[in-house]
Order: sequence, then C-alpha cells, then structure tokens
Amino acid sequence: MNKLHFNRISFSNLACVLTTLVSATLFQGCHSASSPGQGGYSKNSNAAYGTAVDVDSWAGDTDSAANPNRSGLPSSSNSMNAEALQQASQPQEITKNLVAPSNTSSRGNRQRAAESLSRTLQRLQESPTDELWIIADSSESTSTGAGTDSDSLDSMRSKGSLLVIDPLHPTSVEKMVAMPLKKTSVRAAVLDIYASVKVSQSYQNPYDTKIEAIYVFPLPSNAAINEFLMVVEDRTIRGIIRKREEAEEIYHEARRQGFVASMMTQERPNIFTQRVANIEPGKAIDVEIQYYHTLRNRDGAKEFIFPMVVGPRFNPPDTVNGIGNRNHNSQAGVTGQTTKASYLKPDENNGAGLDFTLTLQPSVPWATIESLNHRILRKQNSEGSVVISLGNQDELMDRDFVLRLKTEAETTTSGLVVSQVDESHFAALSIYPPESALTHPEVPLEMVFVLDCSGSMSGRPLEQAKSAIALALNKLTPQDTFQLIQFSNNASQLGEAPLPANEANIDLALKYLSELNGSGGTIMLEGIRKALHFPHDDNRLRFVCFMTDGYIGNEADILREVYRSIGASRIFSLGVGSSTNRFLLNQLASAGRGAAAFLSYNDNPEVVMEQFMNRIRRPALTDVRIDWGVETTQVASFPEQIPDVFTGRPVHLLAKIDGSTPKQIILTGKHGTEPYREEIPWPKVVASGSYLRPLWAREKISSLSQSMLSARSWNAIHQMETDIESTALEYGLLSSYTAFIAVDSSRVTEGSEGVQIPVAVPVPDGVRYETTLPHQKNAGSD
Repeated sequence: MNKLHFNRISFSNLACVLTTLVSATLFQGCHSASSPGQGGYSKNSNAAYGTAVDVDSWAGDTDSAANPNRSGLPSSSNSMNAEALQQASQPQEITKNLVAPSNTSSRGNRQRAAESLSRTLQRLQESPTDELWIIADSSESTSTGAGTDSDSLDSMRSKGSLLVIDPLHPTSVEKMVAMPLKKTSVRAAVLDIYASVKVSQSYQNPYDTKIEAIYVFPLPSNAAINEFLMVVEDRTIRGIIRKREEAEEIYHEARRQGFVASMMTQERPNIFTQRVANIEPGKAIDVEIQYYHTLRNRDGAKEFIFPMVVGPRFNPPDTVNGIGNRNHNSQAGVTGQTTKASYLKPDENNGAGLDFTLTLQPSVPWATIESLNHRILRKQNSEGSVVISLGNQDELMDRDFVLRLKTEAETTTSGLVVSQVDESHFAALSIYPPESALTHPEVPLEMVFVLDCSGSMSGRPLEQAKSAIALALNKLTPQDTFQLIQFSNNASQLGEAPLPANEANIDLALKYLSELNGSGGTIMLEGIRKALHFPHDDNRLRFVCFMTDGYIGNEADILREVYRSIGASRIFSLGVGSSTNRFLLNQLASAGRGAAAFLSYNDNPEVVMEQFMNRIRRPALTDVRIDWGVETTQVASFPEQIPDVFTGRPVHLLAKIDGSTPKQIILTGKHGTEPYREEIPWPKVVASGSYLRPLWAREKISSLSQSMLSARSWNAIHQMETDIESTALEYGLLSSYTAFIAVDSSRVTEGSEGVQIPVAVPVPDGVRYETTLPHQKNAGSD
C-alpha cells in the first residue's frame, strides 16, 4: 500500500507541487488492497488517494448565540423562508478544498484527473492567500494498520481499562465514567414539514495519553447529511465526501502519522459511527454535522424526532454485519459484529451534556405543541417564532426526543412546493386524504397481530404492546377475522388460520395473550413468515400489524422476506418503547403499503389503537398514480411505489424534473370504490432555496437501497450499489458507500497512536440492562 504524506504548502509553492502530483498521476500506477464492499461481496479498489483540506478559522464570534449561522438558526429575526432553511448553519469564510486526483489504471482517467486538478489551480488564482493542506502520494510502502486487531474495539482491554471512579466515594452507586464525548449541541429549525438540523459533538480527552474516540449514534433514517466540519482550536476543516474505502484509507493513515482526523460513516440509514483520532491529553475537538429531513405525519400531527440512543440489537446466528452490544469496560457482550454500541451499567453516567434548541417558524400557526418523552420550555419571539428547549439540559440521552405539532386547521387538499437548481426543478408533493374519507362504509378486516416477545421487550414495552392488542381485539366486529402470532427464538400462533371475531374466540385470544412473556432472542424472520405465508381471504382486507421495538441487526433479511412474500397484505408497524428502530418500522410499513405508528411509554394505548382501527377500516386513497405532466424521461420521483393514503397519514413525494415544466400535476386513485382525480397547479412562484435537492437525492438513495432487497442477480445489485455511490458523491451526501473525512495536517500530535475509547451510552429507557448485556453470551445473541 502506498504511504500518504500530509504536507502544508502556500499558494506560491502550489504550482510545483501540482506539477509533481500530475506527473505522478499520469505516469505512475499504484494499487491498494481490495476492501470488503457493501452488500456481501468484495469491491476492488485500485486508487491511491490524494486530498487537500483547507484549514481556516470561523469569521467573527464563534459563540452560537453571537453567530447564528453556526448555531443552525436563521441569522435574521424575520420568519424563515425556504432559502433561509437551506442556508441555516452555513459556516462563513471557509475556503476551498483542493482535491488531488485519484490514481487509476486507465491513462485516460488519469489524464482527466490531471485536467480537473489544473482547473482547480485556475480557480484558486482568485484567492492566492488561501492555505492548503495536501495529502500527497509517495511510493513508500507501509501498512496503515487498517483491519488489524489493533483497530478492533475489543482490543481496548489489552491497552488497559480507563474507567474512572470517584476516589472520594469508591463504593458509591453514583459513578462517573470518563468519556471523550462531553457535550452534544443540537440547533434545529422547522418550516412546515421540513427541518434543518445542526449537531455539534464536543470531544475532550480526560486522560494522560492520546485517544481515538469512537461513537455509535442514531439520526433520522431520512436525514440528508450534507455537511461535516471539524473544529480544532482556532482551525475549522470542512470535511469532504469520498468513497467509503478511500475515506477509511485516508483516515487510518492520518491517524498513523499522528494527525488529528475525523471520519463519519453510515452503518444503517439510522445508525452512524463517528471516529476522531489523535485527541491529545486535555485537548478538545468539535465535530459538526448538518442535515435536512422531512417530518413524519401521525394522525393529523407532524412529528419532529431527534433520536438520541441506539437501542441494543439482537443478531441471529452467523450474522457478522449486524450491530453488536458490548459493555464499555469488560468482555460482557463482546461480539463479532462489524459495528458495536457500548453501554453503561445502570449505576453509571458518562457525564455527556445535552444542549437542545428547536425553532418553529411562524409560517405555520401551531395549535398544539406536545413533547412525548421530555419536559420542554417554550418561548415566543417577537417575530412570531417559537423556541423550544429542554427543561433539563442535563437530561440523559436514553430516549428519543419527539415533538408533536398540530396546526390550527388541518390541510385537506394536496400541495406542491418547487425549487429550481440550475436547469432542474425539484418538487415536493404532499397528498392529503379527502375530507369525506371518514364517511366511507367500513370494510371487513382480516387482522394479523404479530407480537415481539423477545428479551428486549420484557417489562414495560411488552405490557404496552399486549394492552394495545387487547384493545384492538375488543374493537373487532363479527364480520372480521383475526390471527395472533408471537415470536422470540421461534414463532407460534393461536390457530392454523384466522379465527372469526366472535366472543368465544376473542376470550381465547385474550387468555393466550395474557400468558405471553418476554425472553430469548429476536428471530423476526419466523414471525414474518408465519404472518405472510398462510392463504389470504379475498373477501377481507388483510392488515398485518407488527408490534416490536425493532432491536435486530439483520434488517435487510427481514425486509427482503417482506418484499418476497407481501402479496395482497398491508403492513402496519407499531413501534413500542422510547427509542425504537424507526428505520425498520418505517421500511416495513413502506414495503407493505401501510403506515408506521409509535407507542411510547407516555402514550395511551387505547387512544393509539382507536386511531389505528378507525384508519385502516376506511382507506382514503388506494391505487394512487401521479401524472407529472411531462415526458416520463424528464422526471424521477420517489418513492416509486406510492403507498395508500390513510386518514391522518398524508403521503409525501419528491421529484426531479429536467427540461420543460408542467402546467399542472394530475393525481388519480380510488376513493373507496369510486374513482378519484385531483388537479394540482404548478406553482407560480418557485422557491429560491435548494434544500429539496439533497432531500430528493436522499429519497433516490433510499429507493435504490430498497430495490436491492428484491434484486435477482449480482449484476443488478452491483449496478444499484454503483448508482447509490455516484448519487451520494454528486450530491455530497453520506451513504453506505460514501463517508465524510477531515484531516488537520497543520501539525503532528505528540506520542504514539491513541488508545481507542468507545463512547458508552445509557441503555434505552425501559429496556433491561440484563437482557441487553447478559453475563453469559448465548448463541446468536450479543
């Protein structure tokens, strides 16, 4: 493997360096070892990588209150418009990155790379005082250490345990575990159904040796993450997006050479890993990310969700690409999974603070604002916006922050928002159910309840789920049928076929339900197969309701089975708990043309199930189709398979239209048994903001990822992987195949490679520590 050198140069010396780089690019070929690809097979890489990262300081005051652009909030006191949403939290006066060309085996590709580098040089002539940090290639061969045992979190014990206990109270139950993550700051802004979020993670080294901090954390699964910054003292380094294997090579070599570096990778659409290398004793480093996402609609309310903790995952036997669970300071829960979340014991505290502020813009009159899991403070500003903060800023990050927002008047007609970027138009279409949906006659149902009875559900989650099912059973009518399935290590069911919903069968089901307990692993595939593989009654509308926390590591296997076996069923997923796997539950509902709901510990199961049963008996729109008014080759819209529209659950689509624009968009479908048609005019005013662009690209990536699950050949899977990677690179987004990398090469830190410290987090509220990290490792569990 070629060694990467990190050199600081000024513009006056840039020409000769570029000449050297171009010469090396054109006439020297070099190859790196192939690395594991995503999707279960190896992806070869033959590039030696070069990257330049500019180091510059923030302009003006770096305090969030004084510099609103850094805090993620609009800098003006006026109400936030689409452009302000896009521009929120953009840093000031951070200069360009110089990207040295990747070395490839093709002379033509190397020639194009050299020409690209020359164009970069020409652009830099406009700002000759810029300072550049160059990662250049040399022919020296060395090992980065990537993929060795020293890179494993499990090797930390060989380097010593770094648990800190209060020396004055060594036997006290109140312990402080010294962790590098000292604080998480969140600055968010909501405009209608869109949110702009800036997250800053502050790492500090409390030890007397260098460390590498490793943090596994969640974000919304539909987050379009398009900015990454690393702040080291007075220097700010803008991260660049690279192919994942390239970013990993750069990071490992920067770490080996002693430079401060950070890298962010995606393990699941809702789980990410942050690595920060070579944090010196007593020094602090901030990593800042920005993303946009679309709010979910739940029963007439919009929900802003900021997930705070990754729930423990069960991985079936032979799973290696799952999410493992481990104790931060012992071998308990040691796992062979590629990604590992570290958990604190119930009497431990990692000392990490949380600073959270959410601004609701005044463009929408909010009738009710409700926080499900946290006490909040509200402040009305003079311009009409509402600022939400936590009532306790030292709140443990052991549950999701969920804010439900209801407007004064619910929308009943579909709406369209459009923005233009270069020659393309990006459109967001919201399909709302017609007002008359609740007056339709009820349809007979075939209800299949699938209950997760694994160990992570034991206690409060299982009791909530059982109460919800009992209430739903009592709301069935004699024209309905039902089935009850439970799964943990295996699956069983109440009967071989759905039972008529008469009094005797309901009583039998309630008795069966009351005897269920939570234990064992989460072999969800067994529950999926039992729910979808028995014959369907064509005279009834079948709804399969999965009730689970979703704490599994093999999501792809589950979703692949659903796509293969869904048939005529609809799926409604009900997430139970304070920090559920929302990605899996939303994907189950999407695959099953249904909807997802979430039952927190503070929700009333009776209310949730009442809304659920009313909704599924009267679907508002089915067989939905969109005519975008242009040639099909001009438009790409997602999701490609439009779900049914249920009362209280509008559907949101994102489209990119190239070339001419339509005069109107036509929505068709079935409203009950009657045909439905709605004409939606193209907006006369096109928004100037471009936040729809990354959101559309994120939806495209999500759609491609779903299509991979039902692909029938390796060639098709490989093509979709390539499309995901190229889309993420083009739009500057984090994905499974791309990563953000930032390197500060202004100086080499002192000492040898840092000790790896995983950032341990609390077990999610309501989940038992004993089931998360059992003392004895069982087969197939973590």
